[in-house]
Amino acid sequence: MRILKLILVLSLFIFSSCNDGKKDAEDTKMNEQAKAAEKAENMRQSMLNTNKDLFKAWNDKDKKLMSSHLVEDFERYANGKKEFTGRDQYLAMMDSLNTAFPGFEIIDKGNTRAFGNKTYGAFVFSGTNEGNFMGNPPTGKKADVEGYAIWTFNDEGKAVSEEVYFDRLDWITQLGYETSPPKK
Repeated sequence: MRILKLILVLSLFIFSSCNDGKKDAEDTKMNEQAKAAEKAENMRQSMLNTNKDLFKAWNDKDKKLMSSHLVEDFERYANGKKEFTGRDQYLAMMDSLNTAFPGFEIIDKGNTRAFGNKTYGAFVFSGTNEGNFMGNPPTGKKADVEGYAIWTFNDEGKAVSEEVYFDRLDWITQLGYETSPPKK
């Protein structure tokens, strides 16, 4: 009888130890999932905050702030076509737009969302052409152009690329440029 009790106690001990191990593994898995979810949420918030800083940098003409959020080999695409590679190129583009449209504003339409390592959001570029633009003299005309931007970020939260989509024809038409039919 004593041996039977001893076997029963040992069996219960072994059984409960096995369950504790299984429970520990489940707890560890849940902790890892919670940490991954927390990391993803932190990254999402970081990207949204950076996105706000990017608008601020454009509107304040703050190249130092802009530069702090871009990787050195940053890539820019417009309407599906790669325009250039390099943070310095992006900062030069800022200078060019500041010269052509002093006082311009890029308005965040307030619908920016973050998924994975990207932010997606609409904007309005609003400015008057008071300086040389793409080799042309100023027109003095105002343009309000709606667009959409997709920013991609690395694990450190720095922007690695920007893809912008906008109606280029609408923009130049608002500035007073005309298109002519092709010659036969």
